[in-house]
Amino acid sequence: VLGHHSSAPSPSLAAQKVSIRRPLADVETFEKQTATFLLELSHAGVPGVWTHGGVRVKPSATCRVSATGCTHSLTLEGLALEDSGTITFTADTLRCSARLLVRGTALG
Repeated sequence: VLGHHSSAPSPSLAAQKVSIRRPLADVETFEKQTATFLLELSHAGVPGVWTHGGVRVKPSATCRVSATGCTHSLTLEGLALEDSGTITFTADTLRCSARLLVRGTALG
């Protein structure tokens, strides 16, 4: 009976390949406005990290991070011109980036 073992892998969450169902989209907005980045993964309960210009985003009064099921979102409020840059979401081996472009308000 040597070598007569089942080669079928046992299904476990870790073995399932998490993929991005709906990637981040670029956001273009104006000063003092709000930008929301949404991303949908194939599996729920996958922890992720948001970075803004390579710096990890910390939740604050002007920055909200949430994860509901498979959907992860990052909301940035009270934006300034210097907030323009790259927003990146990283989960496991996945990486997804989008551009944030903040324009000056056209007054007069």
